[in-house]
Amino acid sequence: EISQLLSEAKKKYNDGVTLIGKNRREEGVIKFAQAKEKTQEVKLMFPVNQDAGILELRIDQEIDPGSFEASFRQRFVTAVAGTKRGSREAYFELENLAQINPSYTGMQAALTEAKYDIGLLQRPVDTSTSNRAASMVTQARRLFSQGTTRNAEVIRLASEALALNPNNTQAMELLDRARLRVTAARGTVISDQAAEQEYLLAVQEFQQGRTLNALARMQRLLRNPGNQNNIRFNELLRRINALL
Repeated sequence: EISQLLSEAKKKYNDGVTLIGKNRREEGVIKFAQAKEKTQEVKLMFPVNQDAGILELRIDQEIDPGSFEASFRQRFVTAVAGTKRGSREAYFELENLAQINPSYTGMQAALTEAKYDIGLLQRPVDTSTSNRAASMVTQARRLFSQGTTRNAEVIRLASEALALNPNNTQAMELLDRARLRVTAARGTVISDQAAEQEYLLAVQEFQQGRTLNALARMQRLLRNPGNQNNIRFNELLRRINALL
């Protein structure tokens, strides 16, 4: 239903552009109004649907380019202020504005900062903190090589390192391996390769904006008790939920 509504909206939008190009402005504006009726139906079900939001911006731009430029600036300022408060709706608005004018002054910097503000990206860690985390990982790796008797210490150190530097992939991997060792000791069989493949597919869905598809994959993955303590899996699930 959503796909059909968006298709109809895009057709009416294109018809409106064509009519205005033929100096039949009044008819074109009517087509734009009809297109907006369709996008509004979509937004009743999915308020932050990106396709609908971008199409409405394009319609406003076509109807009155002069006024749109002023309103664009105001919407940009409002969206940036919203992301500072952690508003996901404001972030979606900012993304839509970026689709319309990606080279707008400050746009790319604002998008990056917004991702930090709503938790999609981790802020860079200072050098001293990063070095402390790396030192903990080195110590944890040495303990890990000594066998399962040191597993609790490995998990503690890797967890602390990850808390200091969430971008430390070595800490993530070591924590996964240590927890997997605990799970294996309890007799739970895990298909590492299958779980990893499902995780990578979920990452791909998430990066391409198919958030619900990514959520469905992660929910299937985390039904397996052996996967429920996986730090990477839970971090991706957190990021997905932040957008829903």
